[in-house]
Amino acid sequence: MKSENTKLVKVDEGKVLKDSVDTSRRSFAKGGVVTPILMTLASKPVFAVQCMSEQMSGTHSNGTESCVTGDSPGGWANPGGTIGGVSTIQAWTSILGADSYGVYTSTNHYGNNRSCGIDHTEKAACYSGGITFNELFNGQAAICGVSELGAQNSATVRDILLPAGTAAAHLAAAMLNALYFPNYVVKRCDVIALWNGSKLPPNNLSINEFLDSTW
Repeated sequence: MKSENTKLVKVDEGKVLKDSVDTSRRSFAKGGVVTPILMTLASKPVFAVQCMSEQMSGTHSNGTESCVTGDSPGGWANPGGTIGGVSTIQAWTSILGADSYGVYTSTNHYGNNRSCGIDHTEKAACYSGGITFNELFNGQAAICGVSELGAQNSATVRDILLPAGTAAAHLAAAMLNALYFPNYVVKRCDVIALWNGSKLPPNNLSINEFLDSTW
């Protein structure tokens, strides 16, 4: 997870930043419901005051909820890494069940047609199967009570996460983050809304630009 250094040294700088945020507040609506979005004008958007997920959903908590960023598509795709202090495979299993990342297959190949054998569990190409994008997103849409679906993709989530630059990879990582981190800045039903287009990223950002700021 990434952290942003938002400490302001000079009082005048703080005033300029505040004025910039005030003038850059935007809203987006569906069905006549307008939800304000607070973001700074930094090189990458920085969340302010409340969880972006609460602002997107319009469900503000009475107390102060601490927001957390998640991990990137590349992080979730790396079976040899860690997510939130546990192995990547363990993180997948905890939210989506055993073999959701895929099953290690020694006969697979990676790199320059090198055989996986039994000792390359850190290579994504050495896994087969796993939950598909359609299974994950259509299932979460049903849990959110949403019938309008976004773009369908029959590939596994693992394969979609790399290359990491696609919108599908960003949405997949955001969904995994939302399911794994309780206070991730975008909740799963908001990810579904971004996927099916019923909500748009704030400040005229693309989905990739917006979600890049959440890990």
